[in-house]
Amino acid sequence: MSNLFSLDSPVMNFLNNLADMILLNIIYLICCIPVVTIGAATTALYTVTLKMTRKEYPAVVKSYFTAFRKNIKTSTLCWIPMVIAGILLFLDYRLLGLLPGTLQFVIRIALIILSLFYVMILLYLFPYIARFDNNVRNTFKNTIIISIVNLPMSLLMLALNIVIIIVSLLTIQTMIIAITAGILIGFSVLAYIQSILFTKIFKKYE
Repeated sequence: MSNLFSLDSPVMNFLNNLADMILLNIIYLICCIPVVTIGAATTALYTVTLKMTRKEYPAVVKSYFTAFRKNIKTSTLCWIPMVIAGILLFLDYRLLGLLPGTLQFVIRIALIILSLFYVMILLYLFPYIARFDNNVRNTFKNTIIISIVNLPMSLLMLALNIVIIIVSLLTIQTMIIAITAGILIGFSVLAYIQSILFTKIFKKYE
């Protein structure tokens, strides 16, 4: 029994990792509150989870805020145009009803394709900034290239996020569970799972 709760036992390792994930999730949510800092907050989140997947065992708080300060300019300059692009896509969908039948169908298909690329870029953008140093222009360019070259992985992560959203919206109960999980640990766990895939992808470009 004493070995079960020794510092290097599987139980204690699990509890330590769980505590790190909860702490990381809370810090991330707090840093997202100003909204404009969501890009920097997400980059810092992936900086920590990418280190975890590489077994570097970072000090969560120190590593997070070091990455936040280091990448806040690039992350924010990438986040703002993504927000603007998202708003424009949303407005385009809202305006579809004003178009005649055939043209509406064609534009809808085009918007769906654009939206898929938008989401894939958004998935890769901040993990890329967390792993590589680059200017804003090259960050966007390389993110687009990597997401397309690694399309199967991109679609897998896209599907993972879509499934989580669908399951979360099934019932009131699943929505409550999803919100509770999101507040406690959801974002850090999802970032960690995706970081396992990102580590494999980015290794080819390091």
